[in-house]
Amino acid sequence: MKFSKQGMTLTIFLVMGLFAITNSMTYMMQSASPNMGNLTRSIIFALVLYGWALVRLLSGKRFAIPFMDFINVVYGMGFVSNIAIAATKLSGTGALVVIALSIVGIGTTIFASFFARKFRSQAQTLVD
Repeated sequence: MKFSKQGMTLTIFLVMGLFAITNSMTYMMQSASPNMGNLTRSIIFALVLYGWALVRLLSGKRFAIPFMDFINVVYGMGFVSNIAIAATKLSGTGALVVIALSIVGIGTTIFASFFARKFRSQAQTLVD
């Protein structure tokens, strides 16, 4: 199976999108008057970190895989946090949607780490 730059980029964008959606839903449903500045900053921070990791990975920089793994663990814990908040503070269909999307997000972060390793090993094989 060949792992491409487009596939890697798509996987990372999927993780970022899922995080933005679940985080926004959790934040909006939890608070009566949400502070949009905090939500916007957390989403922008995720975009910057994943973007930086993706650029490092695609350009073959040193420690790109551990950096990507670290970011995936951090945002994987963000998905776990969204599940915990949805299970304890939210109710109805919204809570189920947040939980389902967060579970998909956790799986996607795991797949992104796997994909990064395969992409990197394939790139090394092409160079050697």
